[in-house]
Amino acid sequence: MSTRHALLSLTLGIACAVAPSLAMALDRPGADTTCVAGCRAEVEKTLGQCDETVVDARACAERLRAAVEACVREHCAPEPPSCEDRCEALARTVADRCVAAGGEPEHCRELAREAHERCVAAHCDPAEPPCEKRCLLAAAELFDRCVLEQHDVDACAARAREAAKSCVAEQCAPEPPTCEERCTTLARRLHERCIAGGVEPARCDALAAELQGRCIKAHCDANVPPCERRCLAVGVELFEECIAADGGAEDCAAKARATIEQCIAEGCTPEPPTCEARCRQFGAERLHECTAAGGSEETCTAEAREAHARCLMLHCTVPPGCDDRCAARATHAEGACLADGGDADRCAELAARVRDRCSAKFCDGPPPPEACALICELRAHEILARVLQAGKDEARACRPSRRAFVRCVRSACRERAR
Repeated sequence: MSTRHALLSLTLGIACAVAPSLAMALDRPGADTTCVAGCRAEVEKTLGQCDETVVDARACAERLRAAVEACVREHCAPEPPSCEDRCEALARTVADRCVAAGGEPEHCRELAREAHERCVAAHCDPAEPPCEKRCLLAAAELFDRCVLEQHDVDACAARAREAAKSCVAEQCAPEPPTCEERCTTLARRLHERCIAGGVEPARCDALAAELQGRCIKAHCDANVPPCERRCLAVGVELFEECIAADGGAEDCAAKARATIEQCIAEGCTPEPPTCEARCRQFGAERLHECTAAGGSEETCTAEAREAHARCLMLHCTVPPGCDDRCAARATHAEGACLADGGDADRCAELAARVRDRCSAKFCDGPPPPEACALICELRAHEILARVLQAGKDEARACRPSRRAFVRCVRSACRERAR
């Protein structure tokens, strides 16, 4: 036997040991695959080198072994099974186990199909929602363990099915739409109805945007004043009812718009500032005037606080016992009316008017000053300060300063009105 023939036999033996599939490919008549062609060329090349260098058989065999291993790694490494292939293998295993356990072929095919679908959804389908995917993955792993432990295939399928169902129900409930998303859906419905009604697309876009904005302001934006939000909500609801009654998009939008405007105009008049708020503003204005005139921060702050306190005393503080005195006057007037034979209801109304007039005259301070009455306020503060310095109590001190303020305002603001 020639050296070349001996080395070829040795190479084929090494190939069988290292890669049996390669040996089979080399021995198969007419084989012409990339793997076979590449490795045959590598073997022939190495055999030629061994003949030329006349090395001993052991060294040449080692070189041949290394060449065959490199060839197998480069050309003959089998492709790993795909995700779907593994799932198909699992399905075949399920079908075989089921049939071996005496199951009907049709039923076994159904179990195999279910196992395959669950496996693909859990492992191979990127479109499966993440939460559902986690549940299906856990169910698939449960099924695999159950089958490997030689349990009944039907029982394993039932356990996996129930596990997936419970997991999805408990952990994958869809998130409710946000407030903004609900408004977007409403606007989309309007847009679809508008287009179907033959309106120009640009106009439909504008109507949908208008509705969406009003819906968000009515239901989602906490910065919108409550009264305005209520009016907007009424308008949005009216619009939905109009659309549901097959009204045209333009007509429904116009009705909703008019309703909102009327509601805001009639029901959302801004609340007037409270007595305390106006006095705070009065104090802030005194601080600003003082600092603008060059006063020190300490002096101006003290003057502003004093102005604020006197304003509260003049305008926002009910004199002690005033309400009780007015109530007593009202009771006396009602008693006199009844004693004269008056009707009970009429006498009660008389008592209410007496109490209201008394409170307005003696208990309710005049409102804090408007711009035209600033000089009157300052004069009233001077009177109040002098009376308090004279040692009179607060209730008695406020009366002359209030009367002076009212008389001054009547004159000053009347002149301004002219």
